[in-house]
Amino acid sequence: MHRILAFALGSLLVLTSCGGGSGYGGPPRPPPPTQGPNVATLTVDSGPAGTVNIPFITITICAPGSTTNCQTIDGIEVDTGSWGLRIISSVLNASLLSALPQQMVAGTAIPVVECAQFADGYSWGPVMSADVTISSEKASNIPVQIIGNPSITQPAPSDCSSPVPNPENTVGSFFANGLIGVGVFEQESRRSGI
Repeated sequence: MHRILAFALGSLLVLTSCGGGSGYGGPPRPPPPTQGPNVATLTVDSGPAGTVNIPFITITICAPGSTTNCQTIDGIEVDTGSWGLRIISSVLNASLLSALPQQMVAGTAIPVVECAQFADGYSWGPVMSADVTISSEKASNIPVQIIGNPSITQPAPSDCSSPVPNPENTVGSFFANGLIGVGVFEQESRRSGI
């Protein structure tokens, strides 16, 4: 019995004296990088709708060319399966929402309205222009889908709401204040016209 106890104690001492850091006897791991000019803080938590384990960032959105008509919005989900920026309209203050210009189909007065389909539902809303800042990086006059914007009175077409007919046009149904897609496509298709 004493031999087993002595062997166990000896093994424990050998394991604890292997050197720290990586856990494999190698040099210590370097500290994580600090905030840089193109680095945004990513938070994984329950977000604005109380879900779990979703990555979120914070953005600042402004009316194009404005430095005062702006709003900082947290709870923007980071999604690797889509692309572009989408904001739930109810999250935006009225002054900013009314200052975002509607994008039109080139050379027409037809507004660009977008359907985004997800595995569990879809979102529907106009595409507007905004200046967007993430960390210290700013993109000017870019397209942003404003999900559930009440200015669009036409319902989503049936090919948008099929095969999953669940509208996700509110914070509670979308589980976030918005979404930024970091997918592999440079552009996505947009549905135009109302």
